[in-house]
Amino acid sequence: MVVKRSRQIVVGDCSCLYLVKKMSDVESKLELFASNFEHETMDLFPKELEINEHSFAGTAISYQQSYRMDQNLHHHPLYPASILEKAAQNYPLQSLICLPLLGSRSTLLGVLLIWNKKENRKTQLNSDTVELILPFSEEDERLLLSIVGQTSIGLENAKLYESISKLFDGFIRASVMAIEARDPSTFGHSERVAKLTVALAKEVHAQEDHVFHNIHFTDRDLRELEYAALLHDFGKIGVRESVLTKAKKLHDFEIESIKDRLDLWRQSVIIEHQKQKIDLYKMDKGKQKIDEKMAKIDQKLSHELKKIDHIFELIVLNNEPSVLSEGELIEIESLLDLNFLRPSGQQDKILQTEQVRRLSIPRGSLSESERKEIELHVNITYQFLNQIPWTADLANVPSIAYAHHEKLDGSGYPRGVRDDQIPYPAKLMTVTDVFDALVARDRPYKKAISISDAVKILHHEADENKLDKNLVNLFVDQKLYRQVTQY
Repeated sequence: MVVKRSRQIVVGDCSCLYLVKKMSDVESKLELFASNFEHETMDLFPKELEINEHSFAGTAISYQQSYRMDQNLHHHPLYPASILEKAAQNYPLQSLICLPLLGSRSTLLGVLLIWNKKENRKTQLNSDTVELILPFSEEDERLLLSIVGQTSIGLENAKLYESISKLFDGFIRASVMAIEARDPSTFGHSERVAKLTVALAKEVHAQEDHVFHNIHFTDRDLRELEYAALLHDFGKIGVRESVLTKAKKLHDFEIESIKDRLDLWRQSVIIEHQKQKIDLYKMDKGKQKIDEKMAKIDQKLSHELKKIDHIFELIVLNNEPSVLSEGELIEIESLLDLNFLRPSGQQDKILQTEQVRRLSIPRGSLSESERKEIELHVNITYQFLNQIPWTADLANVPSIAYAHHEKLDGSGYPRGVRDDQIPYPAKLMTVTDVFDALVARDRPYKKAISISDAVKILHHEADENKLDKNLVNLFVDQKLYRQVTQY
């Protein structure tokens, strides 16, 4: 707009605006941002210019000074680098005003160039109307300097806003890295969920059927949704690492402790049987009878050692986060009464009550209290996000992230709200979050499943009124999971 209005105010025939583009820490160039013509549009100006004294624009920005020129510019030394000559063969260039755009600390922002001042705006310039081109006046320059000054403020504010946006975006992505550093097995999960959720939102926006025709996502809505998806698991930073990364029902140190107790039991059994043999030698001198009794003692020892090995195998097997049958649960619960004598003669338990209870977890690796601790990450996420002074266009980030584990039938967490109380953007994220958790690379507590199996689970969840059926169908029918190449 400023390119056109500035030209019209001083009755110029054409104008262009170059902005400074940073190429590296030490190099910048001028990039053509816009051009405007009174009559026919021409490809007159180079797309890029060096910031040096070899062009009209480069000179103005290098010296940080405005200037006016009134002569046949086709023969000026700065002309060749300033104009695409082929387009200018039949177009006179007789007068010019250049005005650099400078920031508050003399920051180089760009340069505005206006060509060929006329008395009558309707005059169409060519080689026969050169004499109608007028020089730009001091009054024109003062007026344009005022306009350029305001434009510079606007440009600087826009750059500042862009810098703040980039800074904030960097903070969000750094936060995601901090979360995933605590649980490397979920590396990339938040980025993938964000990508899939935005893709699903765009697909919803593009639909024209009666299901989605009233649902729209603007660019601001998509940005808000992306940030909510990126930060939806931030609360995991408040979950104990031993719980967050727990791959099995008992911790490794607990298995080692149980193994040590079983070894003590094994040693106690061996010692007890050795004592029985010694006593037998002392009491019975008949060789044949001794051999028979010794064999029975060895047989009993072998049986007890096999029993100890079986118990350890049972513990290791059921320590996996698999689904337990009723028979397996009964066998595990019988371990609670398992005692042994230490070599010292002191009686001790192989397993503590809490360990038996955790080995009896019917599905997965988390106990009820540990599962509640994991689920608490949603509340921590909401509390954290509520501390950020979001701008108006991002104000819904906390509420969207807060609802990503809610289900339509009210069986979700943390609030157990139903369909109409769940923000619509959160319903999109719930679908993509479930899908990624199912198909992403193996986590310590589960194996990744195929895309086809994950799709079946999504449809089942939709049939059970847990996920939005229309969104699941759209996600699957459009094969939006192809947006992520890691699958």
